[in-house]
Order: sequence, then C-alpha cells, then structure tokens
Amino acid sequence: MKNKLKMILHVFIHLLVFVGVQSLIVVVTGLIYGVIESIRFLDEGNATLDTFQIENQIQGFIFEKMPIILIASFFISVAIYLIIFKIRKINILEAGGFSKMKFINIPSLLIFSVAINIFLSFVIVAIEGFMSSDEIFLKHEELMNIIMGSSNIFLLLISVGILFPVLEEVVFRGFIFSELKKNMNVIWAVIIQALLFGLVHLNIVQGTYAFFLGIILACVYIWTKSIWAPIIVHIVFNSYSVLANEYPQIGEYNVFTLVASTILVVLTILLIYKNREIPERSELA
Repeated sequence: MKNKLKMILHVFIHLLVFVGVQSLIVVVTGLIYGVIESIRFLDEGNATLDTFQIENQIQGFIFEKMPIILIASFFISVAIYLIIFKIRKINILEAGGFSKMKFINIPSLLIFSVAINIFLSFVIVAIEGFMSSDEIFLKHEELMNIIMGSSNIFLLLISVGILFPVLEEVVFRGFIFSELKKNMNVIWAVIIQALLFGLVHLNIVQGTYAFFLGIILACVYIWTKSIWAPIIVHIVFNSYSVLANEYPQIGEYNVFTLVASTILVVLTILLIYKNREIPERSELA
C-alpha cells in the first residue's frame, strides 16, 4: 500500500510539472502582455479599456509566441525534473529510459512515424467530413490553430517537432510508465500512462488518438528497451504534422494513401516487434 501511494505521488508530481509549467508560462505571458497593452491603450488617450480588443490581442500574441512558450516550458521543466531526481538520488537518464537502441530498428521507426501520421490524419479528416459542424471537431481545430499559430516554421519545428516530443516521451513513457510498471501489471501500466497522455492534450479528438498513440509508443519502448525509439517516432510524427500544416499539399490524401499507410503501419510494427530485445518476464512478449 505504501509503495502504491508513493507511486501515485510521483506520477502526480511528474504530471504537475509537465502541465503546471506550461500553464504558468502561458498565464504569466498573457498577464504581462495584457498589462503592457492596457497601459499603452490608456496612454493613447482612451478613457476606458476595450477589454474585448485587449483579450483578442493577448490571444493573438500567445498564438504567435507559442513556440517560444513551449521552448521555455521545455527547459524550465527539464531543470525542475533534474532537481526532483537529484533530491530522490535517482539517475534521471536511467529513470527516463535512455539506453542504446538497435540501429536496425531506425528505418522501421521512421517509416512507421510517417505512416501512422497519415493514417490518423486520414481518419480524422474522414470523420470530420461527416461531422463538419460538430463542436468537438471545431474545438480540435481551434486547439491546432493555437499550437500551429506561429508564422515561424523554424521555431515550430524546434518546439512542436523536436523539444516537446522529447519531453513528452521522457515524462510519459520514461518517468510515469516506469513508476507504474513497478507497482502493477505492465498491461495496466501501458493503458494508464496512455490515458494520462491523452488527457493532458485537453481535447477529445487529439486526446483520443494520443491515447492510442501512447499505447503504441509504450509497446515500442518495451520492445526496444530504449526511450530513443518512441522519441524518434514522436519527433517524426510531430514534425510531419508541422510540415503538413505549412504545406497543405503534403496532407492531400486519397484511398491509395490510406491503404498504403495502413499496410506500412502493420509491416513496420511487425518488423520492430521481430527485432525486439528479449523481454523480461514482467514485460510484454
């Protein structure tokens, strides 16, 4: 019982840092920008504040600066995690799952990353076609606009495409999954970390495919015994999304694309599984 309470506490702390740092930076950034704009607005001779205009300006500023906010969140979060593991006297690299990975898996991981992105994008677009006015998908579009709102594709690739995939994999497949599987059946550990991964995306559509992706990424981690494997998948997946958003022609899909991506997802997963590290008894076969 004591061990499970410790597990819950550690998982909570990891989630608190991950979500809290991002939220705090967004709030502080919005407040500072709002105060500056309010002062400027009054200095221009306006008798009263136009709160609606100020709110829109704050929203637009946060959209544009989101990559910088994410980059700042990454480094602050890493610093906090370093302090936490230093206090716990645990090697953060070992806790995060950083170990050597078989080179033979890299081509399969790269192909899988693009194929699963295309497959999931096709499914979402297809569902949206039948439910174009559904509020759930409208909120998903709003969230994607926030994430991809910056006009600086270089910063988007650095933040959304590289840094945050690394942070998410280390936190969810590294720290949280490791805590869970020490205290429960590994299958339940896979499901719970994927559920938490889906919930932090704050949107039903993105959270749903993040949940299924979280299960796949956890299996990839188990089979390769290295956090580098899911990191590679996540980086390529997100970077492809950034490029597809910037260059819409990349995201033009048809039936052939769906069939091809589905086949590639299945084949690459089988290859990764075939080349897996010999699992321990407590891990998935």
